[in-house]
Amino acid sequence: MRIFDREQWKKRIALNSGFPYWICNECNKGSLQKKDKLIAEPAETKWLRTSDDGPGLDVDNYYAHMTIKLECGNPNCLSESLLSGVITNEYSDYYDDYKREHILDVFSPLFFTIPPQVIFIPEGTPDNQKEMIQQSFKIFFDDPNSAANKLRIFLEKLVPKTDDNKGNLDQRLRKAFKDSNPDILNLLVACKWIGNDASHEANITHEDILDSYEFIELALEKLYPEDHSSILSKAGSINTHKKSSSKIKS
Repeated sequence: MRIFDREQWKKRIALNSGFPYWICNECNKGSLQKKDKLIAEPAETKWLRTSDDGPGLDVDNYYAHMTIKLECGNPNCLSESLLSGVITNEYSDYYDDYKREHILDVFSPLFFTIPPQVIFIPEGTPDNQKEMIQQSFKIFFDDPNSAANKLRIFLEKLVPKTDDNKGNLDQRLRKAFKDSNPDILNLLVACKWIGNDASHEANITHEDILDSYEFIELALEKLYPEDHSSILSKAGSINTHKKSSSKIKS
């Protein structure tokens, strides 16, 4: 199962429009929803909004840090996360009878306390690998180079050095997957090159990181396929007995 949606991971969010559809990292079912009444607004921003003798609120002087509380919409989960970022203004045109101009509140995310699920991580994924991917999610917006380095560590944990596989990361990846699954190899080696650029060039873009997430999601789906054995076993039992499960005596 794949959930990655590149369009949901643009850096800026217009706060007066629909919030992005970010899947909860705890239950993988509900989406994280902005709790309007619990937005933390700094004192200097409130002053800009309300002061009669201040500079006023416009695009040129409006810049402040904010923290937004996010809550999972799944009533059986209700996981909470805090999202820190920067709020600014920008002009936007709209039309009724005439062309008009209004100001939008624009939020640029920086850091999550508990990140949403950017990609689907199969249940079979070892915890030490899962942790590195989720740490990358936390800092994706603020520091794409560090986010890429977390994914590089994920690759190191995926193919750790052993007595049978002692080479560098590239060599270990090739030994592990070249013969058994060349598609996985291609996906993971591409992530390795992106990680190399982050370490040496330090100018990785958000689109580069989104490429890595997309590659890793597909690689994990192939590496840790979903277990359908119980469903297949139930279908086989019904076929064997030629009757519904409720009619089969245990």
